[in-house]
Parts: sequence; structure tokens; C-alpha cells
Amino acid sequence: MEETTLIAQVEKSKQELAALYERLGDFPGNGRSHYIHMSENLATGAAAALDTSKICWLLGKPDDAHSFLTMAEKSKDALRAYFRLLDSFPEYREAEVTSDDGLFPELSRMDRCGKDYHKFYVEESERRLRKG
Repeated sequence: MEETTLIAQVEKSKQELAALYERLGDFPGNGRSHYIHMSENLATGAAAALDTSKICWLLGKPDDAHSFLTMAEKSKDALRAYFRLLDSFPEYREAEVTSDDGLFPELSRMDRCGKDYHKFYVEESERRLRKG
């Protein structure tokens, strides 16, 4: 991949992320709500991965640059899915924006330091809500 192509992908991804950032205020939540925790971590994780991707490319580390770009895309996808769940399931939205642990406290009490916790929480929430 040429430099301009990767850099263009990063810039396009940043524009998409900016649109998602605008949605952060769609759901009022107190500063300790699970919604704030999830949405801000997914959004800032994606932003950091995009910046790191560009830096890696400029340092001549294309494999790392692609890895960070992929990581950012996965975080954005999880954030989009999280917003879809909030839009589609009122009971989920209510629990996410009003409590520290969300609708599935047993999931939110898992190791939040885990590498893919936020993506896991969204995927497992979706599985449970659609099953339910």
C-alpha cells in the first residue's frame, strides 16, 4: 500500500470517527454511567489507534501501521454497534445511561483491563438482547 493510500484511509477513518463523536451527547448519562465508560473508551481508543497508525507509517513500520488501523476500525465498528443497541432496545439504553454497570452487570464486572473488553461487552450484549 502506498503512503498516500494508508494516510488517506486514516484521514477518512478520522472523519467517520468525528461523526460518531457527535453521537456521544445523544444519550444523557451521569459521569459514572456505563454508557460514558463504554462510549468514551471505544471512541478514544479508535482515535489513539488512528494516530498511532499514522506515526508507525511515518517511522517506516507499515505492518504496525496496518495493525493499528485495523484496531481502530474494530473499535469504530463496536461503537456503531453499541449505538445501534442503544437505539433499538430502550431497556438497554436506560440501564446503560443510568447505572455504573449497565444492563449486564456480570459482564461489566469482568476485568475491564482486558484487551478487548469493550468489544466483547458490545458483542455479548447484542447476543443476549437479540436472543431475549
